[in-house]
Amino acid sequence: MGVLSLKSGAQAEKIAVKYLQKLDYEIIDTNWKCKCGEIDIVASKDFQQIVFFEVKYRKDARFGYPVEFISASKLAKLRKAIEVFLLMHAPADISWRLDGLCLMPREGKLRLRWYECLFSDI
Repeated sequence: MGVLSLKSGAQAEKIAVKYLQKLDYEIIDTNWKCKCGEIDIVASKDFQQIVFFEVKYRKDARFGYPVEFISASKLAKLRKAIEVFLLMHAPADISWRLDGLCLMPREGKLRLRWYECLFSDI
């Protein structure tokens, strides 16, 4: 499969997981679901902070760049899902943030853009 033939967000999420692992992130969970929503990737580098990732893929920018599809309503759902995840799986005092990983083909290669701290516990 060439980089320009990604067919789904699930494939983009797998690429994002591999990318994070190469950067020494420990993947805690993927596609974690609760009634509030779904978190694409939950990871940590040092277990002092949990990083939640929203992954977006677009085959082109005709209708906008991937980050533009992380809407205010999506962020609100993610915040609720993150709160549930933290209550169920994390110590009360752990630091956390939500990052965006956006993938899109450009000049024959798949480009990944990392948007750090869409929101956090601070």
